[in-house]
Amino acid sequence: RELWASRVNFLDGRPPDGPTEISAKIRYRANDAPATLVPMAGNGEDWVEITFHQPQRAVTPGQAVVFYQGERVLGGGIIETDAPRPVSTFAEA
Repeated sequence: RELWASRVNFLDGRPPDGPTEISAKIRYRANDAPATLVPMAGNGEDWVEITFHQPQRAVTPGQAVVFYQGERVLGGGIIETDAPRPVSTFAEA
């Protein structure tokens, strides 16, 4: 139900201030899936934790994840793993 992504790019230049309800797409032809995005910081780069409301199939490290609010693209990143990594939230960094 969750994944972590690195090399995150937010289109407005900065991550949300905290947990944000989004929809995310993990494959080109996949439907968007409701999720919660939590911005993280680690190793000098931006990360996000995305927790889907329903389990997702075929979460694949190395593939892109794109996140949306409604029709608006918020940003995207590279899926690193579907298990937690040792990073901190921006509030803790």
